[in-house]
Amino acid sequence: MRYLDYSYWVELSGGSRQPTYAAARINAGLRAFDVPNEPFIDAAHALSRGERFPPPILVGERQDNLVCLEGHLRLTAYVLVGFPTDIECLIGTAPAMGRWAR
Repeated sequence: MRYLDYSYWVELSGGSRQPTYAAARINAGLRAFDVPNEPFIDAAHALSRGERFPPPILVGERQDNLVCLEGHLRLTAYVLVGFPTDIECLIGTAPAMGRWAR
């Protein structure tokens, strides 16, 4: 899955739009547009303490090619802690979604 094509998420992920790349950059102390990374770190700590978050919303043409519509911070926090648990996601697919979810 990829982040939404929005400048902040593109920058945070080093242009890849991949949450795994963003997490690596956060761990390296890199910031997107000089925005602090503490919200990601705080969310990761909350997950480590056992807190649960609302499900991220993912959309696309098919389930094997999804874009995060809502829940980018939560998704990044899950990556930061290595997905210690299964996470529930809301997924929407439609053939015409490809025009939007690039």
